Amino acid sequence: EVLLREIHHRVKNNLQTIKSLIYLQFSRYRDENLNAIYKDIQNRIHSMSLVHQNLYRSSDLVSINMREYLNKLLVDLINSYGLDLNRIKATVSLENVSLDLDVSIPLGLIVTELVSNSLKYAFPEFDSANEIFLRLERITPGRFRLVVGDNGVGLPQSVDFRQSTTLGFQLVHSLVGQIGGEIELDRGAGSKFVISFNENRSPVE
Repeated sequence: EVLLREIHHRVKNNLQTIKSLIYLQFSRYRDENLNAIYKDIQNRIHSMSLVHQNLYRSSDLVSINMREYLNKLLVDLINSYGLDLNRIKATVSLENVSLDLDVSIPLGLIVTELVSNSLKYAFPEFDSANEIFLRLERITPGRFRLVVGDNGVGLPQSVDFRQSTTLGFQLVHSLVGQIGGEIELDRGAGSKFVISFNENRSPVE
């Protein structure tokens, strides 16, 4: 147990070092596009680092409490864009379940991509009526549903998120396949992505 904690601690520290090195590289340039790229990279690294930080502090060294992890991740993402919960409403409903590392890290990255997309594009102006919602629920024993969405302007009808060439959506599709999941888009009020997956399902080849 001591060895595993030390490994998680060192992985977390190494990820923080990588984030710092990337910051030093990007800080040399005053370019809005590069700054946006840096923020995306920073948030992806943070989502992985947070998993190892939680494992280091937890009595369970092989699985992550998803309620605690995703709550913290969502708040950190909102703060990373210079916002606070007075300027945007975060509606969270997370079952108190624990998932292993092979599922937790991809789910954290999926949430990071989809929430970041909402914060960047869903709201032309931020006010208290803007809402991001995050839900994780157990459908049946061993099967879960993750919902990430917003009440913003929504994706244009002309955009097919399954065929998108953007890195974010490509990464989401790859990660959903990694956990053997399925993803759907509800274009109702805003955008709502629904990911269904099994706790121990083999990844899609």
